Amino acid sequence: MRYTFADVMAAQANRFGDKPYLVWDIGQDAPRSLSFAGFHRAAGVVATFLHRLGVQQGDHVVAAVSNSPEMVVLYGAVTYLGAVVVPVNPGLAPEEMRYVIDHAEAKVVVADPVVLRALRQRGGLPRMAYWIPAVDDTEVVVEAGAEAEILRDAEAGAGPAGGCPHESPEGAGLTNAIRTVIERNELDDDLPPGADPETTAMILYTSGTTGRPKGAMLSHQGVLRTGQAICDFLGSTPEERILNLLPMTHCFSICVEILHALLSGGTLYLRSGRFAPRAVLGEIARHRITFICGVPSIFMVLNEALDRREFDVSSLRVGLVGGAPVPVETVREFEGKTGIIIVEGYGQTELSPLASLQPPHPDKRRLGSCGVPIPGTEVRIVDRAGHDVPVGETGELLVRGFNVMKGYWKQPEETAAAIEPDGWLHTGDVFRQDADGYLYMVDRLKDVIIYGGYNIYPKEVESVLYQHPAVEEAYVVGASDPLKGEVPVAFVRLDSGSDAKAVQPELEALCRQHLADYKRPRRYLFVDDFPRTPSGKVLRRELRERA
Repeated sequence: MRYTFADVMAAQANRFGDKPYLVWDIGQDAPRSLSFAGFHRAAGVVATFLHRLGVQQGDHVVAAVSNSPEMVVLYGAVTYLGAVVVPVNPGLAPEEMRYVIDHAEAKVVVADPVVLRALRQRGGLPRMAYWIPAVDDTEVVVEAGAEAEILRDAEAGAGPAGGCPHESPEGAGLTNAIRTVIERNELDDDLPPGADPETTAMILYTSGTTGRPKGAMLSHQGVLRTGQAICDFLGSTPEERILNLLPMTHCFSICVEILHALLSGGTLYLRSGRFAPRAVLGEIARHRITFICGVPSIFMVLNEALDRREFDVSSLRVGLVGGAPVPVETVREFEGKTGIIIVEGYGQTELSPLASLQPPHPDKRRLGSCGVPIPGTEVRIVDRAGHDVPVGETGELLVRGFNVMKGYWKQPEETAAAIEPDGWLHTGDVFRQDADGYLYMVDRLKDVIIYGGYNIYPKEVESVLYQHPAVEEAYVVGASDPLKGEVPVAFVRLDSGSDAKAVQPELEALCRQHLADYKRPRRYLFVDDFPRTPSGKVLRRELRERA
């Protein structure tokens, strides 16, 4: 299997034609849809739009867009050109967003209008070629070259400011651009021929141990083969109806929802707004959903909702849970209430994003296991000296195969530390493997906190706390949480003249200013000192026990 996103879109358009690929407004009386053929054309339309702005193969396009058909089309359009899409959570704090945009060297940013406004209000917009709102809005950015600023009255045909050589369609919002190009039948015939399967398709930023995000470069082949492995393991067919429950900027959603539907010929039903368990169960019943996936907390709250009210979820065939370890009790409870099988997998962004998966068969699945390695990958479990451990013993999980990232963007030292010369990726997670090849996650080597599937690295949060002049020492650890898996808790030592009651609201304000909501400490514990090793290192494991 050696093909690109452009190859897949064309093949599925030819195979499935007018069959619905995307359905949205699913809570309305008349949901809207886009067929496989329509999706292929829409991707070509937006690719034409971007190409006219000067986007070429290898250029980086940041996509800070909420769950929407525009986001799915944008993935298709950027990869259609052989450019690189950089998905970014639109809920990041402006400071975090600005770092990713600058570090990625984005040529174009497509973002929710609220993101553009927030950046403008908090220090201005980073310099780049073009800013484009994901949906039509009264304020859009289409500036090139000079200091970017928001242009108004786009519907009146305002073009790029500052003498930009590129022209943009009227109403430079992405939705209006699609409409304009379609109405004028202006698909370019001279679009680039497409990328090689081994080239980078997307860069996904994952927090690093230094507190700064790292951009994992994933190839066309890596992401597409992972998506196909999911279809094969789950036995997916064109009858699959997948409900979107995850943020589309996350690697989990890209593979297990967006590509799962595209590669299987199934249909993806898009949700918008906040997660509401009763609404989700109602949508499963109304649209006869066959597949859902999510982090453990999603299945926990669905269990609670099913306790309070009965829903017809008999259409469900299988579910997939990942992003964090899931309690066996949660799986058993959901299966007992729905009659379906829940399978667990293991992966990380650097693995495109999957390394192992359970088969969805009662006689092959082992509760508590992350399944077996997906075809085309190898795994090893090694001790601290790098030697393979005997079957059943614990060690760090190493993975090699098509799914391993190409490296971290502009971070060769980090790449060399993560990937051995012979291709083995260090996952940083402790596993054991049984005699039949099933993998079991035991612990994490890193201090990462996993909050509902999102990674939080303590040093990133600690660096914000240290901005307060009264903070002498600060350490952030994960505390067990029945819903989210873990929540961040801050241990803080203040200078002798400061009052904790006065300082805590100021620390909370700092975190609101600099961090996304899920990264902010849920509790602050003020201490006089920390448990330490003889050499003076703080014992985080003891803090976790106290948290």
